[in-house]
Amino acid sequence: MTSSTAQVNTGPISTGAYNLVPLNNNSHKNLKIRRDFSFPHSKSQQLVPVIPNEIIKAASCYPVCFIKDKQTQHFKLAAILGTDSGENLFYSPAGWNAPYIPLHIQKSPFAIATREDGSCLVAIDTQSQYCSEQEGESLFGARGEETPALTGIRELCEHLVQQEQLAINFINHINDLGLLTQHKLRYSLPSGEKKELTGLYSVDEELLKSLPGDQLLSLYKKGYLKLIHAHLMSLGQFSRLFHLKKS
Repeated sequence: MTSSTAQVNTGPISTGAYNLVPLNNNSHKNLKIRRDFSFPHSKSQQLVPVIPNEIIKAASCYPVCFIKDKQTQHFKLAAILGTDSGENLFYSPAGWNAPYIPLHIQKSPFAIATREDGSCLVAIDTQSQYCSEQEGESLFGARGEETPALTGIRELCEHLVQQEQLAINFINHINDLGLLTQHKLRYSLPSGEKKELTGLYSVDEELLKSLPGDQLLSLYKKGYLKLIHAHLMSLGQFSRLFHLKKS
C-alpha cells in the first residue's frame, strides 16, 4: 500500500466572486439573477470562510478549522469541503449535499466593495453564470429602485462584513492565548492508499482546560467559549468527509 500527504489550500480562501464591479441601477438596470441551489460555482472550492454566528450551524455539517494563510500568516476560520485542492465533496449537480450552506457560498455572485473614502457598496461578478438579462430575479425596479431580492443580498453582504471583524477578534484572542495547534489527519482510500491531510489548526482541548479561571470567564463573557465548543464538535465531521471521499 502507498502513502501520500495532501495539504489544504493555505493561500487566500476564495469567497466566490472574481470579476467584481460596483452594482448600480444604470449599468445594471436589466440585470437578473438566476438561482441554482446546487451552487455550481463552488464545485472546485475546497474551503469556504465561516463567520462566527454560523459556526454552530456549519459545525453540524462540516469540519470547521483554522487555516494559516501562507502569505499573511494570519489565521482564518473555514469549513473544509474536500480533502484535496480543487475538490468539493458536498457539491452535486442534483443539489448541495448538506442541510446547511455557508453564507459565503450563498452570496455569490455578490460581495461588498470598499470605496476610497472607506464607505461600502455592493459589487457583482457580472461574468458569473448566475447573471442574465433574460431570466431570473430583477435587482432593480422600473424606476431604478432596489427590489426585495437586492435588499436581501445587500443585507447579507453587509452582515458578512460586520462578522468578519468579529471573526478577527475571536481568532486573535484564542491565538494570543496559545490555544491553536497544528495537526494531521490520516485516512484510507478504497484502493488501500493511506493519506494524510495537513495544514489544519484546531483548539487544543488540554490547553483550553489548563487556562486560569479568569481567562475562561473572559472567553465565556465574550461569547467565544461556545464558538470553541462548536468548532471542537465539528471535528467529528471529518469522518463524514472521509466517507464522502471513499464513496
